[in-house]
Amino acid sequence: MAGLVTIALVFWIFGGRTVNATTVALVVVVGMLLTRVFTWDEVLKIRRRGIRSSARDAGHLADGLNRVGFVSWFAESVAGQLVGIPPIVR
Repeated sequence: MAGLVTIALVFWIFGGRTVNATTVALVVVVGMLLTRVFTWDEVLKIRRRGIRSSARDAGHLADGLNRVGFVSWFAESVAGQLVGIPPIVR
């Protein structure tokens, strides 16, 4: 799951001009289904609960990623790549 989330973040941040964000999301969801991170029944449950519940679930996912240190690690990794690039370009 962490690998798929990382791939999504990389494409959302750096692939904005070449890859549509919706396409990235769909590919990652299909990848999660194929790797059995979650099942189709779980997707349907999320859909039935509605957008508000999905937003809450996304918040829980973000909180979990923050707790395990993924957000800090990713931010430091990206920041290291931006050294020397003028702020206006970033």
